[in-house]
Order: sequence, then structure tokens, then C-alpha cells
Amino acid sequence: MLDECALSTLCGMTDLYIVGLGGGEQDRARREAEREAERRRLADRYARYLVAGAEVGEATARRVITALFDPCDADGNECPCSCHPRLSAEHGDGFDCRCTWDEDRRANTMGHGCSAQTAGSGWVRRADMAGPDLPRPREPFTSAHLQRWPMGAERTELLDGQLYWSGEFDERDAMVARRALPGSRIRVKPGVGLIAGPVLEDEPESRERTDEEGTRWHEMNGMTLYQRRGERNWTMRPPTREERRHNTEQLAAYRAEGWARTVAAYAANPTDVLAAWHYLTAHPVFWTYLVPSDLADIDPREVDEATWTRIEAEGWLSDSDGLACLDVSLGRSGGRLEVRAEHGPVLWPLDVPAQHRAGLRVGGTPSHDPSLDVAEPTWEEAIVALAAKVRQRYGDDRAQVPEPQSDRDNTA
Repeated sequence: MLDECALSTLCGMTDLYIVGLGGGEQDRARREAEREAERRRLADRYARYLVAGAEVGEATARRVITALFDPCDADGNECPCSCHPRLSAEHGDGFDCRCTWDEDRRANTMGHGCSAQTAGSGWVRRADMAGPDLPRPREPFTSAHLQRWPMGAERTELLDGQLYWSGEFDERDAMVARRALPGSRIRVKPGVGLIAGPVLEDEPESRERTDEEGTRWHEMNGMTLYQRRGERNWTMRPPTREERRHNTEQLAAYRAEGWARTVAAYAANPTDVLAAWHYLTAHPVFWTYLVPSDLADIDPREVDEATWTRIEAEGWLSDSDGLACLDVSLGRSGGRLEVRAEHGPVLWPLDVPAQHRAGLRVGGTPSHDPSLDVAEPTWEEAIVALAAKVRQRYGDDRAQVPEPQSDRDNTA
């Protein structure tokens, strides 16, 4: 249940990452507030520039800024079209353009020369730029140009809401990226590559170091990357035991909040097929664990409380695929076509007595519970009926997952 939660963390399994993209109401409200604050800051600076440079009154300057950058239609509604002039924080809020530089700076700088760290601070010398420029409009495109962004990216990753293109890029690539990704904050990070993300008021804290073995370390936004000597790619450091514990607790809290919302929506309208669908896909009786190979090979009959604690800590809980093992078929009864569905809880090893665990999977095994069988005229009615039976039989948690009878093994 992570669809509305913004996560910027690692889960318990090495090399398995969860990257939160946001999307919840709070996240959207926060981003909108940040964008509005940035717009106000830029509008104030532009207005002060007009007052000083054009010798107009402050009220007139602000009316000009509003007319240019806050377009509205005939009904007074804000127009979202991108063809209107825009306030921009690039190039020192627009006041560090090449036309403001002296002759020496223009001679030693390519493009607008925004810093690789923050737009508008510093500049880039020609000698620091590797590789050819992109060809002019009527010049041929050759293989030598493939090292430019985005073709020259060794790989592309989405981390903590930002896009990372690994490679040797410079300000020429950043200028192209700014045109291709309007509204994004583009940076070139030496040794990392080109980064595109949301516009921030403050530069995130970043630290770099090189250890005695020549391994480079880069820390930013709570992430730690390392690059061993002679390697081109950067690798994310696996979480420590304390980080894994914190991440597990955070995920559990997000999961509990999401499940509570799903239950509330279903309880409010149990005949709604969409609410029933969400209730079934996320129900705890259908949760499974994806476990590392060393745990997956354990005999399920030997799983005890200590082993299960390891599975919970080192495995990845799949909590949104509750209908993956639903068995659906079509049949006729009394001349009427029926949609028949069979389902059952996922049995964890500790749900079953040790002597009955033969054939079970350590991370959970789908089963068949005949009391959940449904046969309805339509698919929608079958889903609604199944959700009602699941809630009646098991409630809203795993507390009532039964132990199978010794004379009947319904595990799949």
C-alpha cells in the first residue's frame, strides 16, 4: 500500500530500492506551495529590477510582471499553456546572462556558463569541456556526437525523485537538457553525471570524499554512492542494520495507513467493484514475502520464530498483489453462464504445524479455501461477492488465517 507515499529510502534487501515519486495530496500541496513561493520570490526580484532599470513605480512594475507571467483567459481563469513567458530561476534568475559579462569572461566561457553546482554561480571554461559540440542545423550528425546528452548516458536512474544520467557531461549538455525539460532544475555533477529534478530554494547538502583504497564516496539527500578505483559506474551502498530497521518501521507505518484507508473506503461502499478490488488486492491474508536465496532454501519445517524474524527483516513484503493467484473459470448452471472464482489465504510457515509444511514455500504459499468460492453472472459481481466473503471469514487482518486439517492439504 505505497501508492500515495513518498519514500526516499532503501528496503531491507540489498540492491532493492524503493523510490518515492510522491503523488499524495500532502505532497502535491507541498510542491504547489514551494512553486508559489519561488514564483513570488522571482516576481519580487523582477519588479525591483524594473523599478531600478526602467524608472517606473513599484505598483506599475508589479502590474507589468502580472500581465506578463500570470496569463488569464477572458473568464479570468489561469491559463496553463506553456507558450506564455515564464519566470525562471536559471542563470541567476535571468540576471547572469552572457550579455552582462565582461570581455574576459565571455572569451573563456561556453554558453551561458551556469555552474555545475547551482545555476548562475561560476562559469565553465572551454578547456574543461570534453568532446565535440553538437552539430549545427545543417551539419551531419556523426558517431562522435553520441557522447553528448542524452545519447552518451551510460545508464539512467530515478533516485529520490530525481533523474540521474551517468556519464561525462558538461554545461553544453545541461543547456540542451534545460530546453528538453522545461521547469526542471538541471545540474552537472562531476563524477556522477547530469541530474534533473524539481526546483529547490536551497542546494541540498552534498559531501564527497576518497578513502585510502581510492574509492570515491558521494553523499546527498540521504543517499550514499561509491565508485571503486577503475570503475566507471557508481553503486548505492547497502543499508546498515540500523537503517534497515528504520526503513522497515517506516514502511510498516505507511502500509498500515494505506490499508486503513482501503478498509474505510470498502466499508463505506462494499458493493462498489473498485473498492472491492482494492480491498482484495491489498488484504493481509494474501501477503507474501520475496526472500533472499539463502532464506528461500530453508526447509519450511525448520522455520521457527527466530528464522521468521530474519525473513521479515531481510525479505520484501509484497502487499499489493492479492489476486495474483485467483483461479477464475466460466461455467453454466441451469442454463446460466457463471463466473466462478476460487481463492484462499497465503499460508506462512508459522501458520501451519511443522508436520504439515511439506511443499510450502518459506515466503508464503497460496492455498484454496472452499468457503470463499463464488459463482456469479458477471465478473464484477464475482469480485464484490469474493470481497464480502473474505471480510466475513477473515476480517481485516491475518489473525484468523486457519491451520489446514491434517486429512486435507489444499495448498497449491
